[in-house]
Amino acid sequence: MAGVHLRNAEEEGKLKSSKIWSVIRESGQVVNWASLVWSSKVIPRHRFILWLSFRRRLSTRDQIQAYMDISDASFLLCDGNAETIDHLLGGCQFTRHIWNKFTSVMSISNFPEAWEEIIAAAQDRTKANKFPANVFKCGFASIVYHVWAKRNARVFERVRWSIDQIGTMLSLIVGLL
Repeated sequence: MAGVHLRNAEEEGKLKSSKIWSVIRESGQVVNWASLVWSSKVIPRHRFILWLSFRRRLSTRDQIQAYMDISDASFLLCDGNAETIDHLLGGCQFTRHIWNKFTSVMSISNFPEAWEEIIAAAQDRTKANKFPANVFKCGFASIVYHVWAKRNARVFERVRWSIDQIGTMLSLIVGLL
């Protein structure tokens, strides 16, 4: 069976590595957010965390509780609701402040609060391959990455960052806020 497929990898009687790759790789379902996550403009570690967040695979406390008994599932950045990906990246007052600063600088009004709606809005803003879309991609991925990093710093290192400190840090990284 493999020999049959390798015929598709030949060009002028010679095997081509790019064609072999096309034959052997598995093509999965194309998702709407792929161009946002896998943009070459976005920092690779930001891409990875963004990918995990879009797939709802970040190890938030609600997910950890499914297989491990933890005493407190509340979100440590805002000391409020249960820590879910929706709250972490959408509903949290801490994250909302950062989203509001970012969207204000990007001249975006009416940015949604629910994570699924934020994903949809981000997809709409990044369809073009123009400078503003690329800036948005970088800023969006950076915010998701740094909110997750600050959450982890709070959980594992007991470091508490204020909204203003994170805003300042993101402005240095993204150059926008």
